[in-house]
Amino acid sequence: MSLYIYLRRRLRRSLIIKLACLCCAFFATTTFFSYLSRFLYGHHASSHEPLKISLSLSRLGNSSDHADRCLPPQMELWPPSFRAMFVKPEPLTCSLAEENWVYVDRRQFQISAAAIKRHGAIKCVYTPLMRGDDDFTTVWGDPIKDMKPGTRIQTDFFKVDCTASDWKTHFNIHAGIAPDPEPKPELSSNTKKPLELNILMVGFDSVSRLTWMRSVPKTYDYLVNVLGTTVLEGYNIVGDGTPQALLPILTGKTD
Repeated sequence: MSLYIYLRRRLRRSLIIKLACLCCAFFATTTFFSYLSRFLYGHHASSHEPLKISLSLSRLGNSSDHADRCLPPQMELWPPSFRAMFVKPEPLTCSLAEENWVYVDRRQFQISAAAIKRHGAIKCVYTPLMRGDDDFTTVWGDPIKDMKPGTRIQTDFFKVDCTASDWKTHFNIHAGIAPDPEPKPELSSNTKKPLELNILMVGFDSVSRLTWMRSVPKTYDYLVNVLGTTVLEGYNIVGDGTPQALLPILTGKTD
């Protein structure tokens, strides 16, 4: 019986000690977070100003002016280990196929002078391509036989079937910018001046900024040093993330 009483007392004492330790740990944790909350937000209790926490990253910049923002690290353009991975390609050899007989210039249908010189007189059948009732259907319009050079195109897309005096033929589908029709009555009275575009964004998907600088150094130099282009050094995406990255920049909203 005495052994039973002894074990019972030892178990009770051990339980009391564990509960006391648990209470002390809970009290210490609560006190710590309470103090931290008062430290971070206490002096803003009577103010509506947002809390600003500045982090200084010594590896990214040492200037005090940059303490409130993260600066992209300055990467070496040509590390020694990279040079073997970049090979200058041979000049591009264009196809020996004949150039198009037809082209669009200032919204007008034109026939190439080189094609006329090579094949003689050329007559073309012009067929406009129009949008259907939705975004997934198209309709071919009425063909125009013997389309004359200098005639304004009717639609942004069209096909041509041409025959030369030497009986050579040419077929192709072309794109241009057709003249806008007359404004609708409800829009003609709108005299508000639209916003003029003054920013052009140029981007290359699937190519990092440094790879672009290594591959087309003359283009980069012209854009930056001649045109004064601003390079978005902090713009980075991984995988298929172009819309998710550009939409917040262009609209201020997420995808």
